Amino acid sequence: MNHEKKTVLVSLMVFVRNINSEGFEVWTQKRKETGPLFGKMEFPGGKIDYLSAFGRLETPLEAVIREVDEEVGLDLKTVTKNRLFKIHSYETDTKIITLYVHTVHQKVLGSLSQLDSIPDSKWLKIDYKNLTSPYIGVIPEANHGFLDELSLYFKDHYQFESFLFL
Repeated sequence: MNHEKKTVLVSLMVFVRNINSEGFEVWTQKRKETGPLFGKMEFPGGKIDYLSAFGRLETPLEAVIREVDEEVGLDLKTVTKNRLFKIHSYETDTKIITLYVHTVHQKVLGSLSQLDSIPDSKWLKIDYKNLTSPYIGVIPEANHGFLDELSLYFKDHYQFESFLFL
């Protein structure tokens, strides 16, 4: 029997800080919803919704702004320095999942930056030598690929940190 896999579009935000010659940090929060990712440290984000009033899907940017507001309580509507870093797809037994991975530096959040006070959250240090290998089993498996790519990008461009996001 041939079953077509369901396509799921997800938009997520990677908050970064302390980009330097050794590595950088990313902000994560513990997943509380039951399912295969329960208890993993992950980034705020979620499914791109259909906007029936407008007869269209949300854009990835609209979705990530909504999800960050719902999950973290940050209103990113006025933050113009977030970037779409990568579109990353992977498959499970039943789904094809496409992640729209956005990044924003903690510095541009200014007074919005309340990330350190959010329960069950922490900054993970990613170093350029080990990449995400210390977090196998801690973060969702699918996140290792795009985080390792982000690491390589920052390694080559960390000296331009102020230009990357500001």
